[in-house]
Amino acid sequence: MRLVTEAEAVEILQVRAVLEALTARQAALNATAREIAAIRRLLARMERKLAADDLLGYSEGNAKLHAAIIEASRHQTASRLITDLRAQLVRFQYRTILVPGRPAQSLAEHTAIVEAIAARDPETAEATMRRHLGHVESTLARTATAIRRRGGGRADPTSPG
Repeated sequence: MRLVTEAEAVEILQVRAVLEALTARQAALNATAREIAAIRRLLARMERKLAADDLLGYSEGNAKLHAAIIEASRHQTASRLITDLRAQLVRFQYRTILVPGRPAQSLAEHTAIVEAIAARDPETAEATMRRHLGHVESTLARTATAIRRRGGGRADPTSPG
């Protein structure tokens, strides 16, 4: 698989925002009580990781939380497309969580998504997921610009610098 550019990564996040907003909507409609409880447990683990300043652990929890929401949506086509899109973003997966202030904002966004799903509120679940991935997209775009300004051109985009 070829490397995705920063510009392509932003476009991929735009598409993911639409698809994952759909899955959040569908999860609010279709998730079982057991799935909602599991999603809440994942969120609680993420909160503990963040409190311990374990950003890698937080990021891994983030991936698990999104996967659990997608699974609870029961939307197989969106799930397959999201999996393909996520695979293209591997080299960017930790960059945004390293931006100062982003981890706390991310946790608040995830909490709002989970609460909307638990409340069986598809409109809010969809809107909060779209807003969350929109913030990820804009953060990634800002980090790409900062790397270029530092003269990094082809610098390693996964470096925390």
